[in-house]
Amino acid sequence: MIDAGDLQDTRRQLAQSCEEAGIEFKYAKDEPSTTRQRNAGARIASGSVLFFLDDDVEIAEDYISRLMSLYEKDTEGRIGGITGVPEPAPAPESGFWKWYQRFFLLAETRAGARPGMKRSHFPVHGTGFVGVDRCEIMPSTAVSYRAQVFQEFEFDGNLGGYVMAEDLDLAWRVSRVHELWTDAGAVYRHKKSEVSRNSRRETEKRRILFTQYFFRKNMGGSVTCWLARWWALLGMSVRYAYLAVRRRDSQLLLGFRDGIVAAARNKLLLPGRFVPGRLEH
Repeated sequence: MIDAGDLQDTRRQLAQSCEEAGIEFKYAKDEPSTTRQRNAGARIASGSVLFFLDDDVEIAEDYISRLMSLYEKDTEGRIGGITGVPEPAPAPESGFWKWYQRFFLLAETRAGARPGMKRSHFPVHGTGFVGVDRCEIMPSTAVSYRAQVFQEFEFDGNLGGYVMAEDLDLAWRVSRVHELWTDAGAVYRHKKSEVSRNSRRETEKRRILFTQYFFRKNMGGSVTCWLARWWALLGMSVRYAYLAVRRRDSQLLLGFRDGIVAAARNKLLLPGRFVPGRLEH
């Protein structure tokens, strides 16, 4: 349990429940931050493999054993992390918007694609494949890493509060050095809840700000990548403007604008010297 507030009663209740169930209970304090709290939990965890599971995820009974068997077969230690696949699988984009997102290098779900990053640093999520295959990004919904590999990279601890895309940032950095794999036979169900979630405007603002930060950190030294990123942001703005008129709902467009303003305030929109640090939201 990583306590970022004042959860003494909850701590006592959890400790008692774990004791009754024969589960070892560990406790630590840390700052309110998605990334820092996960890092803190990983530092006090034991074992050679770390599993990160969202609290609204159900994994299949054989999920952990399937992934562990792949680690055990990797006697050379080449594999840095492994994940499974959601069930039901997300539907790939189709029609006009499929080609629009590809043209503007935006995030997309593509049938049969290997999960990875575009030059714009927006992701391609694969779906519909079978067996075990390489990947270079892994959502943290139900993901695992070798403890030694995770300790080398960790989630970006510079970021506070509710962070977005930190899982893709970590996986992409790990994939530059170690192999990442997806096992299509290891399935989980993601039961997303709308409770306690930010508004669509705030969510989109954070998406733009954090993905721009990770782009700046990981790919900001390439002119080609900068052109790809600006092109993608242009395509995103046009799409949100269209949706605002079509649906008479400007929340996504306003969130995009807020994110661009926040990115500009943090000097993330233009090339130049970059030092990773805490963001001003």
